[in-house]
Amino acid sequence: QTALDEAPDDIAPLFAAVGRATDSAIRYDSSTDATKPGKYDINISQLATKGTQVGSAAAALTITAGVNDSFTANVDGVSAVITLTANTYASAADLAREVQSKINGASAISGAGNTITVAESGGILTLTSERYGSTSSVQISSGNAMADLLGGAPVTTAGLNVEGTINGAAGTGSGRFLTDLGGGASSGLKIEVTGGALGARGSINFSRGYAVQLDKLVTDFLDTRGAITARTDGINASIKSIDQRRQQMQERLVGVETRIRAQFTALDTLIARMNTTSQFLTQQLATLANLGSN
Repeated sequence: QTALDEAPDDIAPLFAAVGRATDSAIRYDSSTDATKPGKYDINISQLATKGTQVGSAAAALTITAGVNDSFTANVDGVSAVITLTANTYASAADLAREVQSKINGASAISGAGNTITVAESGGILTLTSERYGSTSSVQISSGNAMADLLGGAPVTTAGLNVEGTINGAAGTGSGRFLTDLGGGASSGLKIEVTGGALGARGSINFSRGYAVQLDKLVTDFLDTRGAITARTDGINASIKSIDQRRQQMQERLVGVETRIRAQFTALDTLIARMNTTSQFLTQQLATLANLGSN
């Protein structure tokens, strides 16, 4: 109870699969059955980033209906036509909030679970997707409001996946998640890199608790190729083999019975003929005896 009260995080590894990183900006996410307990070094060569679009000039604060109030926005691959509220905004920050609200409120974009933030600096708007990685993007691509909002040459940058190695093996990045998909000891280990510097980032200690090991053991036993299934299949095969041998024996016994019955019938016929012959001989001998006495 004292251990549970004072160090609950130290009790969890006794029961669950747990990974602990020495770097506070790295978090253990998951593992697979192939992941072996151990200490694995982490090296990050690229951090995950978000897709952005940065204006090239200060945004116009006056939005007029039918003149400069609409544009097409694409967020993480989902597009929607946006119409701003006609108004003369007090500041670029107010306009940024309007653009953010209208884009995030578009049904196609919100329905896909995509969102953005819009910030301003010196009157220049910066749109940023809230998603990390190569699928992260945001762009105002057309419309009568595009030039007034972003200037004539806005800069659009797609997001990047995290890149690096786990236990010396190149990981596969997806957003901020880095996964070892190789065949080494750390195969299947998945971590999240939330920030920090590039280069060596310490290590992660992965362990399997007793509950996880027991669960895996039971799962292996109950698997279609597990020990119980193999034993069951073996017993069923033995029963089938015994049934086949019993059937074969029954067939042989039927054959033996048929042969013995045939032999008995033949013997019975032979004895009958011999009895007939015996009776004939007895009669003949009797006849000869009578002739001799006369």
